[in-house]
Amino acid sequence: MEKPVPIDPDDLHSLHVDNISTYDANDILGPEKTARFILGNEVYILRKTKQNKLILTK
Repeated sequence: MEKPVPIDPDDLHSLHVDNISTYDANDILGPEKTARFILGNEVYILRKTKQNKLILTK
């Protein structure tokens, strides 16, 4: 598996290609490092681990 490439926050605007929305996960997760997403009738939880990885669960 390839390691993620660090991105300079000043270069985030360059990621807006192919009409794909780009977000900083830390902005979405907030201080609790957790966010809830709803898709249809399903609820998902996105959280950041101590190892700085993202996990999406139902």
